[in-house]
Amino acid sequence: MDWVKVHSVKLGLGVLNSKVEVSVCFRDVKLTPKDLERICKRINKNLTCIGLDLGNCDLGDDGAELIFKMLSDSEIRKHSLQVLLLDANKISSRSVKQLSGLKDSLSTYSLKELVLSSNKIDEDGASSLAELLLAPSFCALQNLTLASNKEIGSQGVSAFAEALRNKRVALQRLNLEDCGIGKDGCVSIATSLKD
Repeated sequence: MDWVKVHSVKLGLGVLNSKVEVSVCFRDVKLTPKDLERICKRINKNLTCIGLDLGNCDLGDDGAELIFKMLSDSEIRKHSLQVLLLDANKISSRSVKQLSGLKDSLSTYSLKELVLSSNKIDEDGASSLAELLLAPSFCALQNLTLASNKEIGSQGVSAFAEALRNKRVALQRLNLEDCGIGKDGCVSIATSLKD
């Protein structure tokens, strides 16, 4: 996947206005809630964005919730978004729980990769994400990166281990590097992969 790196919201909106499939990288561009609303509206309107990199854009929970709401919008049922990068945005378990709560209305059937590394996700958020893996709307998700969310711990990993035992879960790669999972968490994941 080739990414178009943009240095401003205006340029990014122009790229998103194209009629061809595109992956847009807003990485390190500080985005306001109004900027995010404009980006979401453009994506919902054109449905040509296959990759969206919002890493280190200072989204916080409010921004993440706007993105997750976009994923559940009824206008986006045929959405082609395959990669969503939201790393280093101070996203907490509050937003992840909101995403999980939307699982019945999500239209993310094409989402294959979700990156939430270096945020503030804890064990509750990890459990919510593990539950989300079982939802039909996330059946295409193959890669989930949660590296450097130091509060995930063994309990969060146990929830992933339980989800991975389900044959409907398509996840091929789960990155929990530097998440404080400990020996028990490692054993739990290894056991689920062996089953």
